[in-house]
Amino acid sequence: MRFGTRTKRSFARLSGATWRCCCVAAGRARRSRWSFRRAGVPLAAARDGFFESLEVSDLLSLLKLLDNPLQDVPLLAVLRSPLVGMSLDELAEIRAPLGQAI
Repeated sequence: MRFGTRTKRSFARLSGATWRCCCVAAGRARRSRWSFRRAGVPLAAARDGFFESLEVSDLLSLLKLLDNPLQDVPLLAVLRSPLVGMSLDELAEIRAPLGQAI
């Protein structure tokens, strides 16, 4: 993993962005920590609660759905998430047999 001054400047130009807004998933923790430290990028390697956050849960559901589109639970999670934003009424509407009231 390499960071250059150009990368840091690009990040700084993002309106309202802070380092707190970023998340990096890396497989080689030791090497990543060294790279971040060397580049002057603050790093918090806490693992508690990361996968329980709603945003991560939505993305994991999307990945599961892409892996196997026949899964109902990840499909419902993605349809209800901000990625699609369907309401419960809309889900019931597409589930109801044609011509039948909800």
